[in-house]
Amino acid sequence: RPGAQLNLGRDEANQVRVWVWGYDHTEVRQLKNLPGSGVYVDHIGVDPTYEGSDAFDIFWEAHRAAKRGGAEFFVTRTHTKADYVKEAMTYFGYRFHELCSEEADREYWIRPNVDDL
Repeated sequence: RPGAQLNLGRDEANQVRVWVWGYDHTEVRQLKNLPGSGVYVDHIGVDPTYEGSDAFDIFWEAHRAAKRGGAEFFVTRTHTKADYVKEAMTYFGYRFHELCSEEADREYWIRPNVDDL
C-alpha cells in the first residue's frame, strides 16, 4: 500500500523487539477524510521472549520513529470486545474514535501525535 512503513523498537543491544507496521491512513476508506498526515497501524508485534528493559519503552521508540517521519496521528482498529487491547491502547494515549462501518464488531482508535513521544 502507498505510504507503507515499518517502525522498529530496539533494545539496548540494538535487537528489534517491537515492530509497528502500517501505512497512510488515507488507504482506509472510512478514515481517508481525517485531516493531516496519519499512520494506520495495521500490526503491532512484541518479541515474547524478550526479558530485558521495559518493552513499553521500546514500543514508544517505534512510535517516535513514525513521528520523525512526519506522522501527525496514529489510528488503529480493534475488536469491540477486546477490553485488554483497549486498556493497553488507552495507556499509550489512544482513544476511541468511531465504530467501523464495514465490520460491526470492530472500532477505530486514534492517538494524536503529542509532545510526550
